[in-house]
Amino acid sequence: MKQIKVELNMLDTCQLKIDQEMKENDTEYINTEILTILSNRINDMYNSMFLLFPVEKTSLSEYIEFCSNNTLFITKCSNMLDTLMSRYHSDPEVHITAATYEFDDRNDVESARKFFAEGLKYHKNCSSLILEKINAILAQHKENDEGMRTVKFNFRKNLKNINIKIAKANSKTTKEKLIEEKQKILNNYKTCEKSIQRGLSDLYEQLDNI
Repeated sequence: MKQIKVELNMLDTCQLKIDQEMKENDTEYINTEILTILSNRINDMYNSMFLLFPVEKTSLSEYIEFCSNNTLFITKCSNMLDTLMSRYHSDPEVHITAATYEFDDRNDVESARKFFAEGLKYHKNCSSLILEKINAILAQHKENDEGMRTVKFNFRKNLKNINIKIAKANSKTTKEKLIEEKQKILNNYKTCEKSIQRGLSDLYEQLDNI
């Protein structure tokens, strides 16, 4: 871990130096691969550490922060978390950290659910793990609820507009086309409503299963 910190400090120093050079030379880009080389090396060191030693919340949080600050490794981070969560189950906080990252930072609900579920499989009575999962479920519930309100608002607006157009239509052909368009609006609304309701049903089922 000490060596990783040394490399991270070196990465920060190089980044500051490059930023300074760009500012002094009034340019937005400097052609150098040093940041990529250092970042790859740090990522490899983290991977080796996680595969050789037990995963701790602190080291995992630091790795997540590193990946969040280096967009090149965002996908690699998720892949590594997927591997780690399937291998290590000694600390529920590790599962919480991984799931929270996927849910809050990457908006990946499925991965977050999977990590929470994996943690609860081995730590059924961990109150913090249960609470975090409930919070994630409720947050998604809120998101679905807001989505439904948006759908309803747009539906009412579109329906009002199409009804006005139908009332003002001068020809039978135009009116028939507008009526067809109105039916499409109605069908789309019903489809969206059913989809969101299914999502809510899934959320309630998850709460029941905790």
